[in-house]
Amino acid sequence: MDLTNTCRAERAETALTAYTETAYLNPADRDLTDPETRKEAATDLIGDLLHLLDRATPDSVAAFEHAFSVYREELADDDPGDQLPLSDTNH
Repeated sequence: MDLTNTCRAERAETALTAYTETAYLNPADRDLTDPETRKEAATDLIGDLLHLLDRATPDSVAAFEHAFSVYREELADDDPGDQLPLSDTNH
């Protein structure tokens, strides 16, 4: 079954919610409806995943770069839905 970017985003939402429930003690820090809180939580999760990769592979940066490359390919291959245009994903 081919996943859509919407399905991928929904899976990531589930992971981010679970992460914030365990990583943040303050309930206000778990409010993923706030764009800044969501951005900070996602950044923390990505950083923690890189720490995990550091323990599993000698080149976590290469794994991160590969993941970003796959992400870019998936953007090009699927209807973007509600996401920002590719040129705006750096913000």
